[in-house]
Amino acid sequence: MKAIDFGGPPEFAFAPGERAALPRELATHAAALGRLVIALDGPGGSGKSSTARAVARRLGSLFMDTGAMYRAVTLLALRQGVALDDATGLADVAARHKIDLAPRGDGVQVLVDGADVSEDVRRPDVTAAVSRVAAHAEVRSQMVARQRQLGRERGVVVEGRDIGTVVFPDANVKVFVTADLRTRAERRQLEDLGRGIERPLDAIESELVQRDALDSERQASPLRRAADAVLLDTSRLGFEAQVEAVLCLAVRAVRGQAKSDVWLELADAQECRQPGYRPFRSLLFRFVHGLLRVLLRSLLGARYHCHPAARMPGSVLVACNHIAGLDPVVGGSGLPFETWFIAKLELFRNPFLARLIARFNAIPIRRGTADFEALDRAVALLGSGHNVFMFPEGTRQRAGTLGTPRWGFGYVAAKSGRPIVPVFVRGTRDLRPRLLRRQPIEVRVGEPVVVRIAPDCRDEHAIHKAIGMLVMERIAGLMLRSAAGQPLPGLELPGSFAGAPIEPTEISSGT
Repeated sequence: MKAIDFGGPPEFAFAPGERAALPRELATHAAALGRLVIALDGPGGSGKSSTARAVARRLGSLFMDTGAMYRAVTLLALRQGVALDDATGLADVAARHKIDLAPRGDGVQVLVDGADVSEDVRRPDVTAAVSRVAAHAEVRSQMVARQRQLGRERGVVVEGRDIGTVVFPDANVKVFVTADLRTRAERRQLEDLGRGIERPLDAIESELVQRDALDSERQASPLRRAADAVLLDTSRLGFEAQVEAVLCLAVRAVRGQAKSDVWLELADAQECRQPGYRPFRSLLFRFVHGLLRVLLRSLLGARYHCHPAARMPGSVLVACNHIAGLDPVVGGSGLPFETWFIAKLELFRNPFLARLIARFNAIPIRRGTADFEALDRAVALLGSGHNVFMFPEGTRQRAGTLGTPRWGFGYVAAKSGRPIVPVFVRGTRDLRPRLLRRQPIEVRVGEPVVVRIAPDCRDEHAIHKAIGMLVMERIAGLMLRSAAGQPLPGLELPGSFAGAPIEPTEISSGT
């Protein structure tokens, strides 16, 4: 059985109530926050530059755009005809000219020998060449010395590709900002359009791929995530949520709470591989699974949204919201694999039903008690390569709401150490509007996550509770994405999951 990995920093997630309390915390700790060095690293188009500017403005700190400084060297090299592979010549250019940054409105002004080149450094030819210039150790040495000099006098917010690893390795807050390729390309396209430049999306994507390769494979200060940097995926985050995420990390730093005891990270397929794993072990189960999908689509207009990463090469623990008795059937039909189901003991009192559901992998559990026999059986099944389906809430909830998770789910997740796949179902409570195809049933299968636990956290009850709450936040994200596509009557999220109102564009998980 694979144990949970205690190492590595977390992927960022708002703690319960954290966003709502942020204005008060910023006011209380304003002086200390203004002295922090905050480092944001990440690939181009991930949103780190605009986020860093906004964070600096909110904290009253100096925004240092290191990428703009390398762009300035690149601009000078293009103007003077210096070859992009001439490391000595490029370093000489950097040494002979004074490159400075100055605040300007919400952004930064780039100065070369006192002349404003803020617009010129954003030209497409500069963008295409800057990674080649920045790859030279001689150039980076010149720039790092200048950047450290600028950052000595006061608190700074710095963004780039080697800030947390090379320029400011002792930064108070380190964040690695990332986003999927399409999102990054779309953001870069909008930036270009704002400057009157039109470029096709495919060309921008190709450019970003090439730049990522150059940045991550260069010998001098390659792009990589610092060991203590918190991962912030902005693919599905609204801009304000990105800014507040970094501000929350800054507040945690001044309060000595930089890392949570329990967190979730996106699962790595290779790390979670199990030899001999098969998505379907029973031909009967596979046949009925396919038949159910056909019937639910044709009769009830069922819609399925499954994240590609849900097809793991090993067993997973499925976490689904619970609103009706049909949820195991409907939720299971949306999964790309066979599962065992945790089912209440009452269902087994009917002999015919007991034989039927047992044939399709049902595990009886005594609700309201510490039924370790059932829970440990689920753990053993996961360890032997079988998928297990559970309802963290334990009992049915009103449609449009999410309940408080029970400790049993967190127990199975912690003991098994297997990835968790969040699932949201809607439309199973009342089938009448589904039969008329006015409001179709929907199943959303999210991206798998794994549990990480700080090595000094030994309170098992707190761990089990925290895991359940974090997974319910993932399900809440899927629910809001569903509601964004079609209004969900009675939509209500407990404050313990959201912390503050969540907009559909601010969800960091799902499909």
